[in-house]
Amino acid sequence: MDTLARMVSSRISDVHEQFWQVGDFPGSQSRILHILADLVESGELRHIRKGLYWRGIKTPLGMAPPAPDRLLAQVVGTDGVGPAGLSAAHLLRLSTQVPRLPEYAVPGRAPTNMPGLIVRSRAARWKRRAANLRPTEVAILEVLDQWENVIEVSDDQAMTQLRKTLRFGDARSSALQAAAGTEPTHVRERLKQLLVGES
Repeated sequence: MDTLARMVSSRISDVHEQFWQVGDFPGSQSRILHILADLVESGELRHIRKGLYWRGIKTPLGMAPPAPDRLLAQVVGTDGVGPAGLSAAHLLRLSTQVPRLPEYAVPGRAPTNMPGLIVRSRAARWKRRAANLRPTEVAILEVLDQWENVIEVSDDQAMTQLRKTLRFGDARSSALQAAAGTEPTHVRERLKQLLVGES
């Protein structure tokens, strides 16, 4: 093993639960790619998608994959990203159903090859990113969008629960208002109803 390969191997073997990319190491890209491929073959790394690798906990079945939310954050960032569908309703305590796969909405193109989760594109709703929406705030907008399909309680109960989230939880009325401009009309109308009752 040459000096570069030893350096890469040593850096990677010192940590767990971390993503790695070619740019994390000095040297030619092609040489680093070859070293990373060797580490995947030897079971020291897990290849996630093009240019992205994961060093997790080794199990008898191989290296454990990254948690879906960590993978999504690594690929698309966190601003304006949050739960969608039943994942959003479950987070906000509007449904007891737990989806088979976690579902997320991103304010851009949905990345492909994301094992273990469903990613929905909300490319037109770019103000979610501009407003730096937190996951709970994204979940609120997603629930307002999919209202009839995801809530298990009455409309009044759902609105009451969402107002509690705004009052006591990790959600800001001002951020939702800042993001509302690129939401569909029916979402803006429900948001207006929610915020009028919350004030």
